[in-house]
Amino acid sequence: MLEEADPVGRDEEAWRQGDAGISGFKINEPDVIHQVFEDEVVVVDLRSGAYFGFSDSAATAWQMVGPEGVSTAGLAAAMRSIWPDSTDVIEADVCQFVDQLFAHDLIVPITECPSPLPAPEGQVQAYGPPALQKHSDLQDLFLLDPVHEVDPAVGWPHLPGQGSSVALVVAPDHELLVARAPDVTLLIDRTTGLYAALEGEANQLWSRIASGPTTLTTGPFTAALLQAGFAVVAPPVGTLAPSSEAIVTTPEPLPAPPLAPTLHRDLVDTLRPWITRPRPLPAAEPLPAQVITAAFDAYAATTAERCGSDFLEQGFRLGDRHLVLRTLPGQDIEALLPALAHRAETAPSAQHAPAHAAPADNPPALTITLFTATDLPASAPLAQVLLTLGINFSDAIGLRGELLALQGSGLSGHYDPGTRLLAVLDGSGGQAWVVKRDEAPLPFWELGSPLRFLLHEWFAAEGLQFVHGACVGGSRGGVLLAGPGGAGKSTTALMCVAAGLRYVGDDYCLADPARGWIHSLYGTGKLKGPEDFQRLPGLEGQAINADAFERGGTGKAVLPVASLWPERMAAGLPLQAILLPRLSSDPAPRLEPCSVAELLLSLVPSTVGQLPAADDGDCRRLVQLVAGLPAYVLHLGADPSLLPAVIEALTGR
Repeated sequence: MLEEADPVGRDEEAWRQGDAGISGFKINEPDVIHQVFEDEVVVVDLRSGAYFGFSDSAATAWQMVGPEGVSTAGLAAAMRSIWPDSTDVIEADVCQFVDQLFAHDLIVPITECPSPLPAPEGQVQAYGPPALQKHSDLQDLFLLDPVHEVDPAVGWPHLPGQGSSVALVVAPDHELLVARAPDVTLLIDRTTGLYAALEGEANQLWSRIASGPTTLTTGPFTAALLQAGFAVVAPPVGTLAPSSEAIVTTPEPLPAPPLAPTLHRDLVDTLRPWITRPRPLPAAEPLPAQVITAAFDAYAATTAERCGSDFLEQGFRLGDRHLVLRTLPGQDIEALLPALAHRAETAPSAQHAPAHAAPADNPPALTITLFTATDLPASAPLAQVLLTLGINFSDAIGLRGELLALQGSGLSGHYDPGTRLLAVLDGSGGQAWVVKRDEAPLPFWELGSPLRFLLHEWFAAEGLQFVHGACVGGSRGGVLLAGPGGAGKSTTALMCVAAGLRYVGDDYCLADPARGWIHSLYGTGKLKGPEDFQRLPGLEGQAINADAFERGGTGKAVLPVASLWPERMAAGLPLQAILLPRLSSDPAPRLEPCSVAELLLSLVPSTVGQLPAADDGDCRRLVQLVAGLPAYVLHLGADPSLLPAVIEALTGR
């Protein structure tokens, strides 16, 4: 999870302070459009569907910005010419108004700008500070009207009328993830944050669109595809690549389904990019891998010298792989280890060593070096990267935290501005580094599910899949509890382990789709509020995180399940079924078979939305995991104490 950053970026701050490279701003087209209705201006952000109402002076200022942009000084001067009696306050008011526009991402900085446009004609109202107000009550309506390029002469754009035709192709350069199962295709657009399941005729038509430009009659179906970002209107024939033109097979429009697929918006904040500005460009000359790895090794060694200690190594068995984590004793980053402690390997010196003990001559598949360092390394290239991350991280990372300096190097990196954790993976070399760039306490989500971005990417290359879900079970195997946050996964899993069932994990587990197996990753569980302790009173006071709600914080309570019930922890279980928890008022829990579409909708988006490096490979592995397994909606009922018996009937004791 990423803590929300200050909406006003440092490039805008530099501009206001006179940075020579940035002189003004312009409207953030084409994502932002506006329309003048008599004396009123309405501005719409097409990405979110939010619209903004402007005060009289704000409407005047907005119309004087124009498509080419303006400087704050130029805009203030134009405003003073309109309201000469208010010159003493206009400059400060305009600066504050521009801050609001930047905060809502309605404008973008520019390096060159002309003078403001002439003031709009008409009666001038008495001066008041320019202000805007954000509205979301018509969000769904705006989003349902797909918008393409705006023609200023025409005004508000629209699709061709219903019953005409339009040629569609899969949206290029979009973060579109596709999960295909028999008779169902799940589409997730991580640019818009919308997702939908296509079944029957809709699924067949999507297959045609995925094969090449396809002409369809317009209506709700085509409008939904365009609005969600799944498809775009095809360029005119002759502008496509020759290979694309050759597969146009529908000279006559195909009939589209009369009903649109349901577009799900509940995970927009999770699925959409962390950075809403234009995609940053990768480094022109990526750093060579050997330079980066040597720099991190030297950085770690220098940090150890300053701490006056050596790195301690601890082996772990995760997903049947041998991993080693290296930490410096006494550093705050050691707080990441307890969640993995139940999978720690012990030296096989005892006669009856644990089943997951590492042979002495077994080299680790991955070695992760973790340390806290607030200073800069001696390596100039690495120091420059860290310096940029500290000054303005959006200049150094991509839309989901990927480190741009590493693109093309053969390595991958990820930076979370909220926790200031930097992770770099050398998958082919079997090594990784995690650097904590401050000494602030780690939030609950890192303590409960540490290193998940790095481990997800590494395990994906091994054919294993991170899954957003909980797993509990018995003698015959386990069930995966899947669904978005708040569905009841964690509470159900903890109710089961408290009743004596076996526990694999909560929130994140590791799946082996080829074997149909769920491995344990983290020996923790989470509860979100005091009401949960009414069901599980024995867990009160057990939270390991300082920001837990029961300690006066705002975070969930992270519970050391593996320490509380070590005999009930399972290294892994064969998967027997998928359960989708749902709140219900039924007197007792009950199971109801669910469709493949409902299963994919509950499992895939919430998983890939929380993993920045997720791609279509994640979708394929998730579909493979659930193929052929029984799947049910688990109606939780009014008495949660009955849940363990329902799950025990599926998995044994």
